[in-house]
Amino acid sequence: MLFDTKKSTLLLTFLVIIAVFVFYFKAYAAIAKVSSIEGMAIYKEGDEGWKPLKPGMEISGGISIRVQEKSRIEAAFDGRGSWAAMGPAQIETGKGEKHKQGFDFKLERGHIAVLYQPEDPEEKLVIETIHGKMTAGAGVFSVISDGEGKTEVASGKGTICFHHGKTLCADEGQMLILKKTPDGPESDLRKVPPDINRLWVKLKWPIAPKKPALTILRPQDGMFFSEPNIYVTGTTTPGATVMVNKTEVPVNRNGSFSGTVSLYEGENTLDIQAISPSGGTENITVTVHLDNTPPMLTISQPIDGFDPTTIGTCDQRICYIQVFGLTEPGVSLLINGVNASRYIEDDGSFLIQDYPISLDERTLTIEVEDMLRQRTIEILHMVQPMDTDGDGQPDVSDACPTDPTCQ
Repeated sequence: MLFDTKKSTLLLTFLVIIAVFVFYFKAYAAIAKVSSIEGMAIYKEGDEGWKPLKPGMEISGGISIRVQEKSRIEAAFDGRGSWAAMGPAQIETGKGEKHKQGFDFKLERGHIAVLYQPEDPEEKLVIETIHGKMTAGAGVFSVISDGEGKTEVASGKGTICFHHGKTLCADEGQMLILKKTPDGPESDLRKVPPDINRLWVKLKWPIAPKKPALTILRPQDGMFFSEPNIYVTGTTTPGATVMVNKTEVPVNRNGSFSGTVSLYEGENTLDIQAISPSGGTENITVTVHLDNTPPMLTISQPIDGFDPTTIGTCDQRICYIQVFGLTEPGVSLLINGVNASRYIEDDGSFLIQDYPISLDERTLTIEVEDMLRQRTIEILHMVQPMDTDGDGQPDVSDACPTDPTCQ
């Protein structure tokens, strides 16, 4: 019986030692693993000097990290998600709220973004700043500090709170701005700006971006223009960004927008995109045409300086001539002010076999006009028909062209 008691005591002692070992192993083991680095980042542990941070390295608690300007590091977060630090930034890794430092990250300056997915829903993310501690449950967050008294706390998913006398929180889609003053922090709550949403989307974190509304009022698909600069107008969700062919256009507070676009001759494709604050997109493509060239017009028959009596058949004071030419399909055709569009074929050619023209006329005006009211006009001059005997009757229809007394 005594042997069994000693055996039980030894077993219990062994289990306690294992539990203590596991506790401290978790407290001081690696809490993150660097997955990628863009640019340059260095780290320091304890009193050691600064060393380059490299992909694949494991980061334990109590490590100081500096990320240079225009640089970024991404790391897996101890089975609880991912985090990224954007330079210029300086952070310190902690060991969790239950351990010595009481924080997961201490942000001295810069931008740290965290995708937090703890196994225990009661577990909290803790980020310490110049203003104090920020705590959050599961979600996507960014904390930005200028190191001089201004901190911005943004939520893409979930809620993150600041505790200093009173609790201030940023819910999904909100940014809490804190400014240090002699009387305590001043706070302001705004929408998350598009650049932070785009960062979260770029990191491929599971945020459900909301698509913005997008309506194009003008131009409508298929429209023709004669001027190279046109307005693109429409409406979108307030707060969204609108791009036309990758160029941003101003958006008013109510979501209406208007911007100018330059067209080139012929068919133009306008790719219009609205980007919501959460990174969601909506796209519309509109095709328009620029035609600032008057329609083509070539007259083959008659030629300038024509005599209707030699190219047509005449009856008293009226001659019937052939009018033949080439223009563009879809235009309207006027001859001496009379609509002759019905004679235009699909290839733009037109032929009028017996066009009546008075011998009293001196010009034949042929005009084409496109849908943009651009015109091309050809004026052909008609010569005075020959009248040898001067009796007012052209020779072609005069029975006695050399005898003025002959009727």
